[in-house]
Amino acid sequence: MEFISAGNGLHLFNALDTLLAHANQRKVMPNETNPSGSAISLNIFNSLGGIENNKKENNAHYYKPRVINLYPLTENHYMIAVAFLGSSGNDVSLRAVINLTATLNNGSFTFAIPLSFYTRNWKTKQVGLITYHYQENINVQRAEKFDRNNKRIASKLGLQPEKFDFYLSDNYQGILHLLGYEFDSESTGNTTEGYGPDFGNIFSIMHNEDFSHDVFHYYAAKIRKHERNGAAEEGVAYSWGNA
Repeated sequence: MEFISAGNGLHLFNALDTLLAHANQRKVMPNETNPSGSAISLNIFNSLGGIENNKKENNAHYYKPRVINLYPLTENHYMIAVAFLGSSGNDVSLRAVINLTATLNNGSFTFAIPLSFYTRNWKTKQVGLITYHYQENINVQRAEKFDRNNKRIASKLGLQPEKFDFYLSDNYQGILHLLGYEFDSESTGNTTEGYGPDFGNIFSIMHNEDFSHDVFHYYAAKIRKHERNGAAEEGVAYSWGNA
């Protein structure tokens, strides 16, 4: 690896080993993540908890993380691909391939999901409290409807409406890519789910600018004091989300 010194290379792998060990235990700390987009990176890394586990083999550390690619993006900024591989006899299985970025600053490495890097050349448009990120086109009328609903739903529930970064994607596999999943065996073939709201971020499929239904559930969870009544909440989400 001529692009990184031996000392920094060793430092990077030690920091990565610590991050992955903490991720498997859902114990990644904020100081391990890049300050830019730290909250969502922290959440995604901690969502990897238990990724090494194979219940069928009754082995909590069946899938071993292996670095399969590492290259520089800019000076002191690197892209890393980690594969979680398991083997039993002659069989080798792939659980997931995760992409993440590493940044060297003041002698320490911090990590992030590659969201900001992958979307660095996307267009952005501010619609009220919502910052839309998209590659080609945006339906401004639908975006304005969502901004109105975001404010209206929050206010009806006695909450302050929140700001969101809203990413328009083709399908769930595209969302996974933005979040760093190059491959996830448990999500193979899944295209119809959105993601969020999560720490100020929303990811939609089919380039749908309106996330009103799900934002109702997001705000409702903040004020819920009793066990969730799924049928009732779905009915209100449908009614308020389509107003």
